[in-house]
Amino acid sequence: MVQGVIPAMDLTEDGGDIWGSNPELSFLIRGIHRCGAAILNHHWAITAAHCPEGAGSVFRNEGGTIHRVISVISHEMYDSFTYNNDISILKVKNSFIYSQTVAPISVCVSNRELPDGASLTITGWGHTQYHGNYSNQLQATLLRKGPTNECNITYAGRITDKMICVYQISADIPQGTCQGDSGGPLTYAGILVGVVSFAKGCAYKNYPTVYTKVSAFHHWIETKLGEFGLGLINEIDNDCRCCKLSGGPTACLKGFGYISYLKITYLELSLDLRDT
Repeated sequence: MVQGVIPAMDLTEDGGDIWGSNPELSFLIRGIHRCGAAILNHHWAITAAHCPEGAGSVFRNEGGTIHRVISVISHEMYDSFTYNNDISILKVKNSFIYSQTVAPISVCVSNRELPDGASLTITGWGHTQYHGNYSNQLQATLLRKGPTNECNITYAGRITDKMICVYQISADIPQGTCQGDSGGPLTYAGILVGVVSFAKGCAYKNYPTVYTKVSAFHHWIETKLGEFGLGLINEIDNDCRCCKLSGGPTACLKGFGYISYLKITYLELSLDLRDT
């Protein structure tokens, strides 16, 4: 994530403490960070479909807990040229153990569009400048949802209703995603609404970041999870601010403070969870 970002521990959403329930994962390939992801339930994580492509061998970093990925399901209609349907879910062999700092992220399932200008949060360990270095600390920044029609003009007709375009709040301060932020979560009041898909460069002026709209794939996710007898843990209601917990009361979860690492190898896919 590029200039203008602040460490995630210093950022709050709607005045809330972000160091809380929502985890974030990180792909590493050959020991180097590649993408972001987020936990859906005890056995599944969500990321962008272009992230698992071309995975190579890795070396385990010191510390952490390895979670081997036994299944990768990318959308059947994913287009690597247009990035349409850029979504994937990953199944781990050993379940994520929930705690005060490890929990599934709340997922937006509403068909209601977020209003233009809505304040959204992005997080990641990506490059801090174009062709720069990855961040050793989870970074976060606040951006705003922009008009789809303008975004579609900018990207020459590539934008579909399954995408969300996010703009910098100030054109004078570069803020946004960069290499290594792909697949990471875009949240609205702590609720997952998108995963990083593509952009031109790193926070280029007048070029928004494009996200896969998670709600557009709600039924696809539920269908795939249902094949394994599972479902989403936290689904939000129509206002995209409160999450309905399956089998429990309505609650609102805020925060994305748990940091963990996702590793991919040729022989196996693995998740390295590390509380840092």
